[in-house]
Amino acid sequence: MLLDVVLVLAVIGILFSMSYGDFVYFQQSLNIKNRVLRSIAAFFAALFELFSDIFVLSKN
Repeated sequence: MLLDVVLVLAVIGILFSMSYGDFVYFQQSLNIKNRVLRSIAAFFAALFELFSDIFVLSKN
């Protein structure tokens, strides 16, 4: 339960801490016109970033 809350807060934090430049570049590289698809793609990019951070932290 606590781990779920921590993960949700981490995802929200990463979504807000993603720099705007990275976000715009990510959208342009996919060249997606639909706003819903763009937000879903950004969410999965943030998830990938979160899990890669967790993987790096767990290795250290």
